[in-house]
Amino acid sequence: MPDHCDHSEHQRGPTRLLFKPKGGEKRRQAERITTRRSVLLRIGDDTHHVSLLDLSPTGSRVLNNAQLPIETRVVIDLLPEITLDATIRWCKTDVDGFQLGVHFDEPLAFETVWKVRAHRD
Repeated sequence: MPDHCDHSEHQRGPTRLLFKPKGGEKRRQAERITTRRSVLLRIGDDTHHVSLLDLSPTGSRVLNNAQLPIETRVVIDLLPEITLDATIRWCKTDVDGFQLGVHFDEPLAFETVWKVRAHRD
């Protein structure tokens, strides 16, 4: 598989959820809440069990054991009743695997973001 991740920093801990819109400048899309829970990330028939690191109405940062190409279309199951279509916007190596920036096609209500954070596995 081609290498699509930024390997410049191997770090642990929170990072800002940024993606590069057209024109290349980085910008924050929405406020995030930190969390650490398991969710499903699906690509066609492949299912990845990932750790949700943070969440906002417009996207999330997840930790995966596999590298995924930028612009990959995915479905993320935040809760059984909350399934979203999304796109991988960035990938960065991490000491525990690969951090992925996931941008949702449709924004979540902030109440839904808090519901996901409060849910216990």
